[in-house]
Formats: sequence, C-alpha cells, structure tokens
Amino acid sequence: MENSAPPLFIERDYPVLLNQIGPDKALRPHVVFDYMQDIAAQHADLLKVGMSYLKELGIIWILSRIRLHMDRYPESGDTVHVRTWPSGIRKLFAQRQYELFSALSGERLGYGSSCWLTLDLKTLRPLNPAQAAGGRIPENADRPVFFPDLGKLPAVQLDETAVTHTAEQSHIDYNNHMNNAFYAMFTQDFLARKAGGLIRFKEIQINFNHSVAFGGSFRCGGVLNDDHSFGVCGMLDDGTNVFSAAGSLM
Repeated sequence: MENSAPPLFIERDYPVLLNQIGPDKALRPHVVFDYMQDIAAQHADLLKVGMSYLKELGIIWILSRIRLHMDRYPESGDTVHVRTWPSGIRKLFAQRQYELFSALSGERLGYGSSCWLTLDLKTLRPLNPAQAAGGRIPENADRPVFFPDLGKLPAVQLDETAVTHTAEQSHIDYNNHMNNAFYAMFTQDFLARKAGGLIRFKEIQINFNHSVAFGGSFRCGGVLNDDHSFGVCGMLDDGTNVFSAAGSLM
C-alpha cells in the first residue's frame, strides 16, 4: 500500500485559555504569533521538512518576516481555527499563508503571511530553501497570498522612552535564541506605555534581523502616531537592528 501524499494545507484548533486573555477577556495579540509558528512547524513535519528532519542535515528554519491582519480577537471560551499553507519560494524566502477563524461564530478573525529562511547550521548563511527542503514545499498556486511582498521596514530612532529587555531562559526556543513571539509582546508593551492604556494590533509586520541568545540585551522603542500607525524596533548597544515592527492599532 502506497503512502498518502502529504497535505497541501492543514487546519488546527487552538482553544483560548484563561492565561491567554487580557482584562478585556480577549486573546492577547502575541499568542496569535504562537499559534502561527506552531501550526507552521506541524505542517513542516508532515511535509518532512520540519526542524528535526533538517537539523540532522545541518540546516535550520528561521522565521524572517511575518505580517498579520486582525479584524477581531476572540474571547475566552472560543477556539481559534487556524488554516495554513505554503505558497512557494521567492528568492531565498519560503512563503506561508494563514487564516484564523472563530469556532463559535465561524467568522474569519484575521489572516497573515510569513517568510522563512533556511540557514546552514554551522555558518548561519542562507541556503536555497527549495534545495534544502528537497523540493517538498508545495506551491499552492490556486490559494491566496495575502501579503505578497514583505519588504524592509522604515528605520526607527530610539529615544529616552526605549525599554531594555534581556533574553531570559523562558524566552529561549528550540533554535537557542529568543522566540519571535516575544518581539510582538515587547512591541505591544511599549506601545501600551505610549498610549497610556491597553492596545491591540489591527495590522503588524515584524522583520527579524538579528538573533538574541540567552543573556543578551537590547533596547526596544519607537513611535506611536496620531493616526494609530506605529514603528518600533529593537537595537543592540552597537547599533545592530534586532527587529523592526510597523503597522496600525485598532
């Protein structure tokens, strides 16, 4: 009996847990990034291009850029139904798309796109993901691409309002550096300080430019404009950009 072909897309349910909501009873925005990274890893495993498989070949996946649009954040008691699919390779980026739905109402809550790099584990130099994955990444040309071009983001200057963050053990992930979802959390925290109250992302793009290992520190700051648009970044003391984020608030 022949093995069945790997799925071109997958769907998973994520119950909204009590420790994932804020005082407004709605899901904290950074948790959505956890969902997106988790389902991407699950699908990569099914395609036989997951982290464990590639690590044996001396290759790692790195999330390079991600953009998320949310129309509504679900509340406690709901379940987020997430659908994801790869959308081919552009230059050195393997692209992936996401849709998020409320299991209670059936409405679409949001959607997003991400770009991933494959790196040589020893040199950390980019590899062609098509070759690294052995041609096992589906094109899914018949499915939508929500944000086709996740380009560079405008530079942001830090001022005296910037906050210092240190990579603690609880921040470190499978690749031995600060997990990307924490940069979304730090962005939200900084903007809430600026706004003087709770905020939520309507749309946000984050570009991850430099990893931070255990014990490493960086400064996080930026600007919140009157039209609710924002720009935030993280910088090392030597001026190296750790991440850049831009978008708008609800």
